[in-house]
Amino acid sequence: MVPEALRHWLAALDHVHQASVGNRSNTFRGTWGYIHVPNQTLLKTLDASKISLEAYQKSLESIKNMEINPFMFLPTIQEEQSKINVIKSQIARVLNLLAEPKDKASAYPTKPCENIEPISHEPPKLHMLKLMDALDNLAKGVRQVFESIMKQTGLSVEKFFGRLQPMDGDLGTVKNFNCLRAQQAPSKFPKNRLDNMFLQLGDAHTLWNIGSAIFTHHFEDSADMTNCGAWQHLEALGSPAEKAIQKKDFTLMINQMEPVFEANVYHFLRVILMSDCDDIGTEKELMTSERWNWTIDECYKTYFSPQARSKPLQGSNTLLLVHDFSTVVEAKRSMKARDVGRLMLIWKKVVSDVSSAPRNHQLFIIPS
Repeated sequence: MVPEALRHWLAALDHVHQASVGNRSNTFRGTWGYIHVPNQTLLKTLDASKISLEAYQKSLESIKNMEINPFMFLPTIQEEQSKINVIKSQIARVLNLLAEPKDKASAYPTKPCENIEPISHEPPKLHMLKLMDALDNLAKGVRQVFESIMKQTGLSVEKFFGRLQPMDGDLGTVKNFNCLRAQQAPSKFPKNRLDNMFLQLGDAHTLWNIGSAIFTHHFEDSADMTNCGAWQHLEALGSPAEKAIQKKDFTLMINQMEPVFEANVYHFLRVILMSDCDDIGTEKELMTSERWNWTIDECYKTYFSPQARSKPLQGSNTLLLVHDFSTVVEAKRSMKARDVGRLMLIWKKVVSDVSSAPRNHQLFIIPS
């Protein structure tokens, strides 16, 4: 298994506070990246013959005759139950702001209790690449990036194009690479075919774009005061609506979706407990485990179950909002917990509803 290369376009500003002759602010544009060396312990558990370039190309050939059925993307009974447990843990996390269970051992946990496929917390071994004077926002620039990587790694053309090269990138890079490969096909030369390259969308980029599409869909029109989109929730939480969706600020966008989701769950729980009209106290209620579990079950049944969303009642848009935001929140938390299995369940859910995904993502939703 070869090291994985990751690249991204960068515009770095060398800012000078006191300008003078020959001392000006300069902007350096290019592509940065790093080489991720696989963990040796992990490599020992793998069959080298199954991760070679030949095995990769053979698997691609078999896809041509592969029959794709919808059930391949549908969750199993076990995965469906895992999804329900995740939602109930999200509800329990918010309920913990209102109350505490007497016996935590028999109460629903505030975090998913099962680790489906956790990965090692050992820091990765990375080798940074020098800033490359090539823009990867066009097909020609992608070729220049490959040439620069070969120069920095010291690999010959034969070695670079004669082995599987997995690379991580954003949506634009993947599309431009596919454009470059299409322009040079068919060809009998490996360096022109580029069939040893495997470009995949990084999980952060995927969450960024899918999350942005979901947030934009539910944000609605902030200029219409009668509109009850997500912008109303942000305003009520003290976040200016005009600064909510910023394409270049991934952390801000996800961090704004999470409190909107939890604020709605908080209201649902107060309705279930029949305390939505009472003043919010400073002390938590001490609940029995039976009442704790009943409250969470009732909240899931009333607001999160498929039956609840299918009812044409007032507030149905809010139910759809919390359902969609729940997916983004779980994706963020599973990435933070380094649980690939939980993240893959989210990916599977997105793929099963790919028609609602952003248009540019419908052909490039690939698990990392």
